[in-house]
Order: sequence, then structure tokens, then C-alpha cells
Amino acid sequence: MEEIVNSQTFKMENLKLALKQYFKDPKVRISNKIVPLIEIVLRTYLVEMMLRAGKEAKEENLNTIYMEHIEKILPLLMLDFS
Repeated sequence: MEEIVNSQTFKMENLKLALKQYFKDPKVRISNKIVPLIEIVLRTYLVEMMLRAGKEAKEENLNTIYMEHIEKILPLLMLDFS
């Protein structure tokens, strides 16, 4: 699983743009030091989501994850990460 987590990265500028859209105050600045930490959290969240959705698909004897699988696991996943 570690190779799955470390195989892909998000572009720093894309993460910064996404964060800037969340904050409405133009005075808010995003430090370059915080972006890698946010990337770790986001990557962990996405890997966990795919693992849980994959388990749902496997229980239905499917080899493909569909949106319905993500929709099934999303409420509990959000509770687990809150």
C-alpha cells in the first residue's frame, strides 16, 4: 500500500489554487511549508476512499469502482475523518 500512497503527487500550485478558492479573505496567505502537509492529508483521504470503495465493489463481485460505491462509503468516511 505504501507504493500506492507515494506513487502520485499533487502539483503544489493546484493545491494552492484550491485553498485560495476556499478562503474569501484576500489577506490570507498560504505558506509553501503547509502545502506538502495538506497533500499528505488529501492523499491519505483519497487512498482510504478508494480502498473502501474497492471493498464495496469486490463485495458485489465487480472489478471496477463506480460512483455508487463511493456514495455508499462517503458518509462513514467523512465521519471517520472529522
